Amino acid sequence: MLTRASDGSVKAFDNVCLHRQSQVVSGCGTAKRFTCPYHAWTYDNTGRLAGLPGREGCSPSAAGWTSPGTNRNG
Repeated sequence: MLTRASDGSVKAFDNVCLHRQSQVVSGCGTAKRFTCPYHAWTYDNTGRLAGLPGREGCSPSAAGWTSPGTNRNG
């Protein structure tokens, strides 16, 4: 998946949910958040896990959970 962060940088990460490796999105479009259809885990446009249903007190970004991806050439 390719996204653009608020600072204008381009982010790339695998289109899979960390939970059950389901495909998060299909097709093209614009969004600031992406929600997995399987259990509704939500990711922001930098690949960080932004929400877990039923765990509203948990801060996934503080835990450092991000969608798997590879950083190449900076």
